[in-house]
Amino acid sequence: MRILEPGKISDHVYFLGDYFITFYLIDAPQKALIDAGMSVYVKELTRQIEEKIGGFKNLSYIFLTHSHYDHVGLVSYIKRVNPEVKVVAHPYAKKVFQNPRAMEIIRELNKESLRFKPELEEDWRSAAEIDKIEVDTTPEHRDVFDLGNDVNLTIFYTPGHTKDSVTYYLSPDKAVFGSDGLGVYTGSGSIMAEFLSDYREYLNSIKFLKNLDIELLCLPHSGVVKGKSQIQRHIQQHLEETISFRNRIISLYRRFGDIEKVVKTITMEDYEKEQIFQPIEAYLINLRAMVKSALESVGEEEFKS
Repeated sequence: MRILEPGKISDHVYFLGDYFITFYLIDAPQKALIDAGMSVYVKELTRQIEEKIGGFKNLSYIFLTHSHYDHVGLVSYIKRVNPEVKVVAHPYAKKVFQNPRAMEIIRELNKESLRFKPELEEDWRSAAEIDKIEVDTTPEHRDVFDLGNDVNLTIFYTPGHTKDSVTYYLSPDKAVFGSDGLGVYTGSGSIMAEFLSDYREYLNSIKFLKNLDIELLCLPHSGVVKGKSQIQRHIQQHLEETISFRNRIISLYRRFGDIEKVVKTITMEDYEKEQIFQPIEAYLINLRAMVKSALESVGEEEFKS
């Protein structure tokens, strides 16, 4: 089944935010937030966290799945409210946040996202402004965080969507949280491929997921997939769509021989038809990256065949 509305989804996990931008709260002795969404969600997330655990002051960790703007937008705000909270991310994400140009893009895209919530009051908008994002801890692949009372979070490096994509496995809930490399549903019900940094690593990361014992697949957008059989179907559909989309890019590039023409064609064919929730600016950035990633995955002979 799919869980599309926020609420408690297991003994230790709350789905927060909404269908478009999800946050996950792990309610253990050491409480943790998975991802920090977009800054435009500042008022909504503050209310939800206050209802569930009494506020950000009771949060011990923010675990980031990767460094994209729509997953890190509230880190600065939460850190200002609770300077003791520890931000955990891949070592490469720490480098991204130290890059002035990358931070400029994160700020710009978060500011643009304010148009999705025009009713948000000015004081909340000001409160959520991003100054800096500092990572406190950079775990290794397969490191485990003990959150208390036998609640453990295991870290897996799962690159492909980005270089810094991380998947977290929560036990005993058998819940998985990760980047867009988990697969994201469009409004039409299809699953988007998101191999921005490396197509082959992305495929390997999907295959890695197939071997985990998962009862809750907590997507970074578009809700939660619950139940082992449905999760396996989701992973298989995601794998097939990834291969199909890569082959489509290669075919279009053979036809046009120009990356921008490929990007324009796919955008015209998919953006409205598939009801893609992503803002067009971010969609185009990601699509260009995927076209380049697909082209890098093949040699000269495949282009000629």
